[in-house]
Amino acid sequence: MDKLIDSFKSLWETIKPTGAIMIAGIAIIVGAFASNRYLQLPLQYWQVISLVLVGLALLLYGFNRTGRASNVDKLGISLENNCLIIKRAGVNASTSQIKIKIENIENERCLKDKVVGLPVNSDFQDECVKRQNSATGAYINACLSGGVEARYNEILNLFNDVPKRIGSTMLVRDFLNKGDNIIFTAVTEKNNQGIITTTPINISYAMQELVKTARASNFLEISCPVFGSGHGGVAPRTAIKAMIDGIFGAFEVFGCNNMTVTIKVLNNTFNSIKSIKQAIGNE
Repeated sequence: MDKLIDSFKSLWETIKPTGAIMIAGIAIIVGAFASNRYLQLPLQYWQVISLVLVGLALLLYGFNRTGRASNVDKLGISLENNCLIIKRAGVNASTSQIKIKIENIENERCLKDKVVGLPVNSDFQDECVKRQNSATGAYINACLSGGVEARYNEILNLFNDVPKRIGSTMLVRDFLNKGDNIIFTAVTEKNNQGIITTTPINISYAMQELVKTARASNFLEISCPVFGSGHGGVAPRTAIKAMIDGIFGAFEVFGCNNMTVTIKVLNNTFNSIKSIKQAIGNE
């Protein structure tokens, strides 16, 4: 009984800021349907429909604002040493965290007990692997000291047995004998026009699968660039928020204790770490 009361209290604290708006919406809808029969108000059909639409608009607005407030409240965002530290209440991995830094992904090699998550297209036949203007290509070029073209087919052969779909992952330890541990993760796909694209839902799912793969392989430190904000066409702010949702989703489902996932953001995307905090912390 006490747990039930606490649940209602928690629910009320969540909806309280917009509770009056939602109650007003319900009252308008009920009043519209009851006008002729109980309130003796001879409203025309179009007037009833108009009132119902107004009531629904108020309800949707209230629920929308409630959901946003709830998500923001769950995120604990702090700024330490020019790095964002993000934790979320209620997650089944209280010792795990997300970090966000303004730094190029290729600036730090992921060796030994570290792993880097690199985005690729779902067909795993991705020329971004060798292009230095992509995050994946920049890391691979740094790893191979620029000799990607000569080994491009060798890289593609690594993916022969990978399922070709969004969320598929391929862990390569000691990548081409260079020592790097890489989880290639399918984030984007080609649409009917052959254009590479993705969605926030795909980004979240791909991120969850990346964390799942890392956990299964006993990696506790993951670094990755912002997924889907390049050729995927998703705005960086939206992409980062989708990644955060996916990471915490993985923490919740798989219980990833003592794990740190670092999202590295290009310095031409945001002008400061504080601007990232503002972007992901406010709707």
